[in-house]
Amino acid sequence: METLNLAGKYRLRAEFLDVGAERFQEVLNHVQSNTPFGILRTSEHRKYHPNTYPYKEGSMEAIVPCDVIQPLVQNGLMEEPLDKMNAKDTAWLCDLSWWFIKEFEVSGELLENDEVHLFIEMLDYKADIILNGIPVGHHSNAFYPFDKDIKKFLKKGVNQMVIRLTSGTEDFYIQDSVSYYCATDDGTKNQRAYLRKPQYTFGWDWCPSVSTCGIGGKIELQGKSGAQITAFRADTVSIENKEALLDLFFEIDKVDMVCANDAVLTYEICYLGEKILSGHKELYLSGGLNFIHEHVKVFDAKLWWPNGYGEPNLYSLSACVVCRDVVNKMETVHFGIRTLQMCQEKIDADQRTFEFVINGVPVFCKGGNWVPPDSVYLRITEEKYKRLIDEAEALHFNMLRVWGGGLYAPDCFYEYCSERGIMVMQDFMYSCAYYPDHLEWFKYEASVEAEYQTKRLAHYPCMAVWTGNNEVAESWTDWWQGILHSEYDFGKYIFNYIQPKIVMTNCPNIPYMASCPYFGEFSQNVREGKVEAMSTIPRWGKHANNPLSGDVHAWNYFLNDPDTLYDGETIFETFDRFPARFLSEFGFYGPLGAASMKRALGASELSFTDPAWLFHGEKTEKHQTILKAIRAIFRDTESLTMEEYLLYGGITQGILYAELADAMRIKEYGSGFLIWMFNDAWPETGWTPLDYYLERKISYYYLKRAFAPRRMVLRTGQKGMVLTVMNETDTELKTEISCGSMSFDGVKRTCRTLPLVLEAHKKIRLELPVDEQGQLDFIYAYTNDESFNTCTDLRPYYRRYPLPEAKVQILSEERTEKGMKITVSSQTYVPCAYLVSDYENQNFSDNYFSLLPGEVKTVYTDRFYKEVKICTA
Repeated sequence: METLNLAGKYRLRAEFLDVGAERFQEVLNHVQSNTPFGILRTSEHRKYHPNTYPYKEGSMEAIVPCDVIQPLVQNGLMEEPLDKMNAKDTAWLCDLSWWFIKEFEVSGELLENDEVHLFIEMLDYKADIILNGIPVGHHSNAFYPFDKDIKKFLKKGVNQMVIRLTSGTEDFYIQDSVSYYCATDDGTKNQRAYLRKPQYTFGWDWCPSVSTCGIGGKIELQGKSGAQITAFRADTVSIENKEALLDLFFEIDKVDMVCANDAVLTYEICYLGEKILSGHKELYLSGGLNFIHEHVKVFDAKLWWPNGYGEPNLYSLSACVVCRDVVNKMETVHFGIRTLQMCQEKIDADQRTFEFVINGVPVFCKGGNWVPPDSVYLRITEEKYKRLIDEAEALHFNMLRVWGGGLYAPDCFYEYCSERGIMVMQDFMYSCAYYPDHLEWFKYEASVEAEYQTKRLAHYPCMAVWTGNNEVAESWTDWWQGILHSEYDFGKYIFNYIQPKIVMTNCPNIPYMASCPYFGEFSQNVREGKVEAMSTIPRWGKHANNPLSGDVHAWNYFLNDPDTLYDGETIFETFDRFPARFLSEFGFYGPLGAASMKRALGASELSFTDPAWLFHGEKTEKHQTILKAIRAIFRDTESLTMEEYLLYGGITQGILYAELADAMRIKEYGSGFLIWMFNDAWPETGWTPLDYYLERKISYYYLKRAFAPRRMVLRTGQKGMVLTVMNETDTELKTEISCGSMSFDGVKRTCRTLPLVLEAHKKIRLELPVDEQGQLDFIYAYTNDESFNTCTDLRPYYRRYPLPEAKVQILSEERTEKGMKITVSSQTYVPCAYLVSDYENQNFSDNYFSLLPGEVKTVYTDRFYKEVKICTA
């Protein structure tokens, strides 16, 4: 397929909204002027949404793909929206129409093709496209491309394209009966339910509203002749004795609609560059879409495994189709050989399991919720996607949930996830709102969007489940009750009929859930007292969000009474009692590091009363919740300095994440914990272990340890200690466990050594009696296998323990090929020791760790530091 890249330099200007596409010639006349383009802002009466007037003449350069924000910032017409409090000053972008103009040259060879398509991967939002003075198309959906044959509008030589864009909000009234149910108190425009664009751009409880408008992804002319492969997937039918049966599905589009033609399909499958099989098939293609199915066998199949469970082996497939002597090659794709089931077996009359089984092995899903990593999403780079997936892999994640209020990620995201063994729970892009599926045009948009995305993502082995939306089913059953309940559950036709049918057609081996969370059912056992109910759970019944079956978002359960959770006597025991199967959303707040927060605020010093500090996530609710956690775990907070707040706030976030992760991993039916959330769209005090600038927060290290493939968790039982040993790896474990009791100052009371053999992909619970403890003692367990952690039965109520003065030291520092090797130790029990260096943003292999008396720990760095010291909290 011959292509002409249309990315690059465009002229851009703004007009009032009433300057419609039909007035394009006026706009072109305005662009001809050499006058620099400007925006007149009058803020006499409105500080953050002043009256806005575009200059009558002039334009500015825009490098497409881009959001209009980027050239506006580059030309000094607005400030970077994520700095300081600038996000409040973006709403005016919705008050204007934005015009992109480009001239480009078309060759005669391109026009010799049967069709020449204009392909624009993403348009945000309401687009009118004019080519050589003729309207050629309209588009109002950011979630599938504009793709149309425009050959008849092109000419050899210089052509001119004009793209008019608006935010789309001008078309819908803010207080109609559907937008009323947009549960976003932090949002600015509830018309979002009508607009098929990233919903978070209108504001959420973790990001401000940042108005977006622009052109994203690939923009090109595509010359099409003969036939092209337009979709492909490889389904694993069975795996037996290292032989895998695969079904290969090719969708082929022949552009000549009025007749059939002979064609030849050839393909080749390789592993690590070596060809393992090839195919050659003669075809007779009709005009339009043709569907070809090949059944093949792969010997000595290398399976795709989630991160930590084995290698994520990938095969490559290259293919081409020859029709009417035109050779069209498909871009090489990568796929994995693996079986996938989402199992929901009955436990009793009212409880079910909920787990993902890969290649016959139940997988405990560890990971987080993924949101777009920038509020200005059209400027996200591939490098940022790669960095984030690198960190997810380092955190031992094996699943990311692509949250439904953001956007479908680009192909590079799914490629990186497939390469690293990170499964994807993929929401369709609907969240926390009633969606107008009573309107035929909206149902059409939903259908086309689902058709495109399911075909695009079908071949990626990382794809584990499609979910219909974020929390819409929960809103039907839990949020809008009584007189507030709508007579019609808006959106159900999309989520329960349109999407499951399309998923079954385009990727039948990927499970579908109508919502996330989902699969709640009436809990007879709770009503009859057969299952212990937590006091913080208001009710279990016929609700989508039910921990006894399906996945659960635990906000209503843990935070129904946050004082009880954070100020009570048994915070962490509450986690142990929570009877969830699969926790797909829950998280804890933690502040940014000082360097990142200063960068966001543009400040040299930080202040608790700075309005910009409050704006970047430090509103009262978050701040007080962090203080409650600090008081419950460490100390009183009345005299906290800023430095202490950032330190203890980060440590408590990490402790809470680690404790909840351990609680979920040791449950009999526990099968997953996805933190809310993995990454940030802007710099704020929030839930993530990484900040917007991709710097590691303190909680990063706690989560990394808690999600390790091999881990031990110790709990005190009625007869002694209960030790859970987990071995998620594909290698059998043979080791010795040392266990006993110890005083905080290091005097050992008991110690015994026990052999342990544990199969691959298994966990075991060991009940081990321990001699009677002294008043200061705690129980410990460790192994000399460096892949395991050292564990104790101490729950992290550190302020309650009579801890001696910390005596920690750096034993040695050695320079390595990539950085440093640092060895540390302590004479006493230390709940949190951490390394600091002369470099503000520092990456260690481990940090903010506890140390047992006499324990020696080795830490590696990825760079050389002039000075490193060890501190304690």
